Amino acid sequence: MIRALLCSVGVTLAVCGGAVSVAHATDFNLPEFGEPADRSLPLFEERELGAEVFRQFKRYGLLSPDEELQSYIADLGALLVEANPAARGGHFRFFVVNDPSINAFAVPGGYIGIHTGLIRAATTEAELAGVMAHEIAHVTQRHIARRIDNTKGWDLASAALLLAAIAAGGADPALVQAALGLGMGISYQQQVNYTRAHELEADRLGIQMLSAAGYAPEGMAGFFKRIAAQSRLYGEGIPEILRTHPVSTTRLAEARSREQSLPDGAAERSLIFGLMQARAELAAFELSSEKLSRYPDTWEGDPLVGHYGRANALRAVGQHDAALAAARSAWDAVTLPEQKPTVLLELARSQFAAGQPEAATRALRKLHKDQPHNHAVTLTLAQWLLRAGDPEEVRQLLLESQAYTAEVPEVFRLLSQAAAQMDQPAEAQFQLANFQRARGDWAAAIRQLQNALAREEWDAYSKARLEGRLEILMANAPQSAREELRRPQRGPGSP
Repeated sequence: MIRALLCSVGVTLAVCGGAVSVAHATDFNLPEFGEPADRSLPLFEERELGAEVFRQFKRYGLLSPDEELQSYIADLGALLVEANPAARGGHFRFFVVNDPSINAFAVPGGYIGIHTGLIRAATTEAELAGVMAHEIAHVTQRHIARRIDNTKGWDLASAALLLAAIAAGGADPALVQAALGLGMGISYQQQVNYTRAHELEADRLGIQMLSAAGYAPEGMAGFFKRIAAQSRLYGEGIPEILRTHPVSTTRLAEARSREQSLPDGAAERSLIFGLMQARAELAAFELSSEKLSRYPDTWEGDPLVGHYGRANALRAVGQHDAALAAARSAWDAVTLPEQKPTVLLELARSQFAAGQPEAATRALRKLHKDQPHNHAVTLTLAQWLLRAGDPEEVRQLLLESQAYTAEVPEVFRLLSQAAAQMDQPAEAQFQLANFQRARGDWAAAIRQLQNALAREEWDAYSKARLEGRLEILMANAPQSAREELRRPQRGPGSP
């Protein structure tokens, strides 16, 4: 069961297996309801499992904190889903995992994760979209549930072991990965056979989806082939994506055949792929000097990307005037309206760092007016208004934002800080609990409220509000949080 659920969590050699037809098709086919897949893992249970795994990813800080990157991947995923009739109206959640390995995965229930290493490794958006389309196909074909049906001896109770394994990893991603790679004693050959069948089916449907979305259909197979060739050429370890998505000569040949039967798509659809790739690239290096070395003065690629990346890197090393000059050069290199919000946000950040907060705030206010649903713009403006000592405007800005509706954790942290500045301690506690819940730690949110109420210093209204929130959280907490709350808390000196 654990391997079945990890058919895409992406840490074992043989994933997403199942004996299915790989005949050519011209449409996107979902397996019929009532087949073994639905009996093994009903949709509602699949979604519950996916939601719990996603909570654990959030809780242990495995998601990228970059809201621009998260929004970009979510928008790209939505574009691909819209191009797939079988996926429209389904439950999908696309997110970026802060991990340098080249990989992507689909968790039960339509949760699809993209590693920052994959974004960095792609040479075009068609390649990135091809991998994402492949993962979407795994979801629409319910390969996880179908794999469970072919894995005798495992039931839903085993899923708890998966979740416990994730939790046991704590905040150490290496431990999480090791826990997720637990073997389940299923025959190797059976896994490989099932994996090949599912990979072929995901290729077939993914390539169709890629073409329907307007991308070059060769993006998917081309990416896998290039990564495999590079790993052989340079003698490097096998990239994680090739372990979880085995590439064979037969698979590549069939993919090429399917690509040739489809009309050519655009060689490159994205207008901001290079900018987002620069963000993923810069996030991969902890040392500021390393960031700067990635975007030298003698940049030979797209000038817009070069100036944008260098402005970001120069800010990181504290060369604020040079960063502002690079950001202005990036702005001068903008040629399309779709590129403006990303570059303007970097320009505003550079202005603020260079000691021009008024100009930066003006630019951000205008950008927020034009892009009210842009989470990164909203959060950046809120952070600066908070620094400027205007918590009331911060509160109004955030409560009316789409980021608040989407329950972006940072929103609640900023609301808590704003309440503290406004001398509203009960509201600060309320929003801090919301922050813990939004980041996936329900037990911490409940304890936050319990500890606050134990102080008995609130007026009747504040106490009732905190109690009401605690009651809601207790009633809706996932099983994993309930179990954690039953365990005694360890003190600071506990082993």
